[in-house]
Amino acid sequence: MEFPYWIDSAHHVVRIGYAAPLTVARLAATLRAVRKDAAFAADLGWVIDHRSAPDAPSVSYVEGVVHSLEGLRPLLAQVRWATVVDPAAAAAYGMARMTELLLDNRGLAGRTCTSLDEAITWAGSADATGTYC
Repeated sequence: MEFPYWIDSAHHVVRIGYAAPLTVARLAATLRAVRKDAAFAADLGWVIDHRSAPDAPSVSYVEGVVHSLEGLRPLLAQVRWATVVDPAAAAAYGMARMTELLLDNRGLAGRTCTSLDEAITWAGSADATGTYC
């Protein structure tokens, strides 16, 4: 079962919503479903919205996210992955930053954002550099 997702062609991103349970298997299923979607394009950015998650993700989930995105590298023009978290959720913010750093260490672009709009703007940009959200 996948996470809910939307391909937002106007903003050039795939938006992934939160739904319990938060597992790597669900994320992998979502990534496969997105790639099969007729609206999918290899140069889309990715935004996962964890603001409504009741708990911070585990280290194993973060590592699974990074591994899953590394596997997409041959299929995508570039990987831009923005994680949106509630600014009041310090643990979730920290885990999102861990994801960002692990992605950056593998040559993939990641950002931690507290604003959905900023995440969409950054991930949908052809230039995935720039400041944090």
